[in-house]
Amino acid sequence: MALAHPLPDLSALDLLISIKKEGSISKAALAHHISQPAASMKIKILEDVLGINLIQRSASGTHLTENGVLIGSIAEEVTEKIYELKELADTLRGSHRSELRISSSMTVAEYLVPNWIHQLHLNLAGSSKEIPFVKLSIKNSRDVIEEIRSGSAEVGFIENDTSPKDLISKVIFEDELVIIASPSHHLVKRNKPISINALRNIKICSREEGSGTREVLEKVLESYDIPIENMIEMGSTTAIKSAVELGTGVGVLSKLAVQSELQLATLKIIELSDIKLTRKIHAIWKKTDTLSESSKELIKICMQH
Repeated sequence: MALAHPLPDLSALDLLISIKKEGSISKAALAHHISQPAASMKIKILEDVLGINLIQRSASGTHLTENGVLIGSIAEEVTEKIYELKELADTLRGSHRSELRISSSMTVAEYLVPNWIHQLHLNLAGSSKEIPFVKLSIKNSRDVIEEIRSGSAEVGFIENDTSPKDLISKVIFEDELVIIASPSHHLVKRNKPISINALRNIKICSREEGSGTREVLEKVLESYDIPIENMIEMGSTTAIKSAVELGTGVGVLSKLAVQSELQLATLKIIELSDIKLTRKIHAIWKKTDTLSESSKELIKICMQH
């Protein structure tokens, strides 16, 4: 079937994704190395092509409309497929580019690594250096550590507060974890911060053992002598969000992972009055290895996040 015209511009879709993540046209324009007027024009043309409003401006910054959030989610899938298409074409062409193998925990892989890889491509292209073939493996933090130890990946990103002593580790980001619930949950309806003890008899949807999120949660619950019998173990962030939206229980996830749902008001954050849940994001690599130029550049980029 022939595609209908006009088609959305890929660079405009990529810009929309950046606006969603940065919360500002000016910051998104800076990330794409274009002026703010040029960025505004790209979005205006994209809105005209699609026939819907995608962004709204307020005193606090630029935010996607409800339609913009939905279009942005599809745009992320489209741009990811374009990268896959280009990498496949390079492979079929017989390109012998160097390879950069990354292993990352799920939250970092889904919400941070794509931006870092995009910036890596821009930096290397701007310096006329070779752009590597990037392979990203998504694991829980425990398995990422093993991939680095075994040499299956050169650089890893984990969500643990502590790092393995036999690897080089750099803290690159402090991530906030939040308690999420459906808008109809009775703890949300209290409309005020709660003590973590209020979770004592509540079903909690959490990631599997070995994940950084689960590790932080278990340490906190243990310190407050809260049993984990009511834990519901799920293997992905998406599964947790879906279960929580249906009212199965509350969930514990990175705040990075629930931005779209918070904008659409399908999930709400339950504020805690007595503790803030945070964990450190580490970049890790083997002590005995000499990092490639592309790995060094990637680590430099993520340290500037």
